[in-house]
Amino acid sequence: MKETLRVENLRVRLPQAKGLIWVCRDVSFSLFEGEILCCVGESGCGKTSTALALTGLLPEHSRISFDRLVFDGEAARDARACARWRGRGIAHIFQEARAHLDPLFCIGAQLRETLTQTRGLDDQAAQKESRRLLERVGLKDVPDLERFYPHQLSGGMNQRVLIALALACAPRVLIADEPTTGLDRNLRLEIADLIKKLAAENGWAVFWITHDIRLAETIADRALVMYAGRIVEEGGAEAVLKRPLHPYTQALLACRPGRDAADRLPSIPGEVPDFRCLPSGCAFHPRCAQRLQECDREIPKNTVQPNGQGVRCYLRRNT
Repeated sequence: MKETLRVENLRVRLPQAKGLIWVCRDVSFSLFEGEILCCVGESGCGKTSTALALTGLLPEHSRISFDRLVFDGEAARDARACARWRGRGIAHIFQEARAHLDPLFCIGAQLRETLTQTRGLDDQAAQKESRRLLERVGLKDVPDLERFYPHQLSGGMNQRVLIALALACAPRVLIADEPTTGLDRNLRLEIADLIKKLAAENGWAVFWITHDIRLAETIADRALVMYAGRIVEEGGAEAVLKRPLHPYTQALLACRPGRDAADRLPSIPGEVPDFRCLPSGCAFHPRCAQRLQECDREIPKNTVQPNGQGVRCYLRRNT
């Protein structure tokens, strides 16, 4: 498979009242044509900040640095290059689609504008293409539907419109940030299947952020797990999500809902640490039932296992 995106040692600092705080450190991964890479972890672990950094969508005065960032063979010299890729190679699908659609314009007008800006189509060609894209994402009665405003559509329909907008950009990389949040189970599966199908047809490399471990097990080719701004485990989805090595990944998988709805949901003791006062050493050690004496002294290095699975944990240093 062709490598579409490479990220080496991405570091992100966000502005706070008392200055800048680190939210991502030494984040490295690759995306390959036609694959889905799922990024999992609790809220506040740096997943979305990582994704937004790739397209320059972080708040003003944020600081982004990296050792190397390459998209489709083009190496970025600085963080400003990321903004140039947005909408012209890298597209986003966000959660809560209605909040990311302009309430003042009908969906047809929004699609036509996107096609005009990104592909340079004239009005007639843009209208024809916008209808084709809306049909491609499974929407019906498109000539009537394109006159509707976002508030007149259901959550699932708005999410399909957002996917059509991503298609309009003809991306090589798609960043899907919790695109099924807020939808019922059947709609979640429909939207996930649609994105997976379009990714295969178009050769997209997909960076999919999710809290839904069961969904990740279904759609992911590879998986990475983030905690406190660092990747703590990565590898093939089958290995990471079925045979995890890091105690944090093991704890996440243990929290999956059981088959019986009456079962009490398990949880991980404690909370994700505040980025302003991270614990010393491994950031997970205060919550870890398997911690060793050295876990609070120094951040463990990434160790690659014989199966290619990478893990940051002292328990795996000699395996």
